[in-house]
Amino acid sequence: MTTELHTKIADQVWIALALLHKDRPEAEGFSVAQVKEKVRQEFGGVAPGIEPHIRQHCLADKEPKPGRYRMLVKAAKGKYRLFREGDNYHPDREGAKTKPNSGEIPEQYQPLLAWYEEEYDPQVKIFGPEALALLMKIKPRHSGYTDISSDKHRHLAEAYFEHHVAKRTS
Repeated sequence: MTTELHTKIADQVWIALALLHKDRPEAEGFSVAQVKEKVRQEFGGVAPGIEPHIRQHCLADKEPKPGRYRMLVKAAKGKYRLFREGDNYHPDREGAKTKPNSGEIPEQYQPLLAWYEEEYDPQVKIFGPEALALLMKIKPRHSGYTDISSDKHRHLAEAYFEHHVAKRTS
């Protein structure tokens, strides 16, 4: 499927990875070749900048040179996956874009944004922004833990919710 709208290379990479994740949710990640092939299938070609975007510009834990996106992380065995809240990232990428902006991608890819928030990286929706902020303060940013929704951290969010958020709503 091709599109007439000019889509930024970083957004093409994110879209390709999101589609790969949806097709193979059990996969830890995908190779550069797999991402490039998916970009080719979706956008009718592969821009010369695709590989640097995968390996550097969109990679959360790399020093920004110059792109400071936080869209990808390197998974096991040289594969890449989409960024999730709680993943390690370079401090200079704090607050950087983790997914495409809705108005900057073709309409047929809009549902991927909801999939990302509701299925792929739902921590903010599960815990709420206040609990996520608390977890990020408690857990060292570069601790090696990659999933704040794990049992190791879930009790912190539940305790926070019960103590602070539930009081406001009752």
